[in-house]
Amino acid sequence: MITFLFTSNINCSVRFNEKNIGIIKDSPLFFEAPALERYIVEILPFCDFQNFCNACFLLSNTGSLDCKSGRVNITKFSADYYAVHFNCLPLLQNESRLICQFNYNEKNLAHCATVFYNGNLILNIESAMYVENYVLPNVVDVKLQQISIPDKCLLLSAKQNSKTYLKIAALKDDYTVFYDGFVLNFKIFENKLFLTESLGGHMGHCLEKVLSLSDSLKTESAEKNYIKNKDLNNIPPEILPYVFLESVKNGFLKEEKAILAENLQNADEEYFINFFGEIYDIMQNPKTHKPCIVKKLRDNCYLAVDYSFEFKNGKIYNIFKE
Repeated sequence: MITFLFTSNINCSVRFNEKNIGIIKDSPLFFEAPALERYIVEILPFCDFQNFCNACFLLSNTGSLDCKSGRVNITKFSADYYAVHFNCLPLLQNESRLICQFNYNEKNLAHCATVFYNGNLILNIESAMYVENYVLPNVVDVKLQQISIPDKCLLLSAKQNSKTYLKIAALKDDYTVFYDGFVLNFKIFENKLFLTESLGGHMGHCLEKVLSLSDSLKTESAEKNYIKNKDLNNIPPEILPYVFLESVKNGFLKEEKAILAENLQNADEEYFINFFGEIYDIMQNPKTHKPCIVKKLRDNCYLAVDYSFEFKNGKIYNIFKE
């Protein structure tokens, strides 16, 4: 039997091979099915989410196929266990609502940047020579302005909880986007953009970047900034494996070697990078509750590998791949 774990960002019902199998509401949906080459899955939003799209797609042992709407991610934890997440998107609406607008002239060519909402939040940039549209994340307090770093660029900034979202596009040619992401803070100084990105995790790892754009050539420098937010000697054993894996992924193992027992103290970052391979993400296996490393196989398709940890005197003593 194959076990499927279904999750979604909104309340949904799930049909599996043309049969209703349950709903996703406040908690995941577990379902077991015989091992087949492929499965037909339909995810249907509840009526109070009628302006959201549904999804109909095929699942196989290699991932999600033929997904016409929304976004589906599948993570393979083992040969008989898959997690399927549906990120439901709003349907486009006939009426659009203007959020903000910015106009700019360069060498007798007018540029216009507009943010509007029509079910999705859209950034439209256009001139008589070129038009580009970008779908934005779910953000508020959207602002548009021109900056020089030193090329003239369009800066879109917005808020999502405590984070700031930035999208920066060159104001010429094809409006090439050279930054798109969330930051903790940013500033513009001496024709350069300084920003701090959060690397996430339990220890508050950060990455500081300096960006500039000159003659359409992007230059970037990055410096990892280690911030010690917790006492390494008082981390609970159930959290310790995640702190360790995050230190390997983010490049801070040297600063956090105190979590390793004496027999692993001499192992450097390269040793563990070779041992684990590429680390796309770190999570807990919902079925086994063991820490696992997620590897990206291709778009929307991931493989999760479980690891077991042994401890000695509150330190990581040994690591086993399941």
